[in-house]
Amino acid sequence: MDVAEDTKAKAPHSKAMELEEAMAKLSTSSSPRRRKVKSPRSRLMIPKMPFRLLVRDVALSIDPNMRFVETAVDALQDSAEAFMTYMFTQSQIAALKDGRTTVEKKDMDQVLQDLGGVEGARTGRTKPKEEGLENGSME
Repeated sequence: MDVAEDTKAKAPHSKAMELEEAMAKLSTSSSPRRRKVKSPRSRLMIPKMPFRLLVRDVALSIDPNMRFVETAVDALQDSAEAFMTYMFTQSQIAALKDGRTTVEKKDMDQVLQDLGGVEGARTGRTKPKEEGLENGSME
């Protein structure tokens, strides 16, 4: 062991250093679902076909005549995966700041709240969007 390693081993760790080390482990840990980056399309975590089927299912429940061009579904998948990655990363940071390694619902709620007013992030309920629906009735 040389002097640099010896000093590194004995240096006191601050919370910030621990958080930094934990995030470094997260970003370098090998996951069986992680793929090597070969081209822009290979970096997706959700397989293309199941995502397309989900989009189709949701779209058909809204409007049976709704159709998407391929590039629109690709853009939707890119955005959805970027948002989910952001949510999970920020939730993990919130858990680490709270002294935990496990993400809890309250961490995700906090991230949603920090994003700026996602209604119902804490309660699981959303406010009615129309003025006449305060009590949830369709009068």
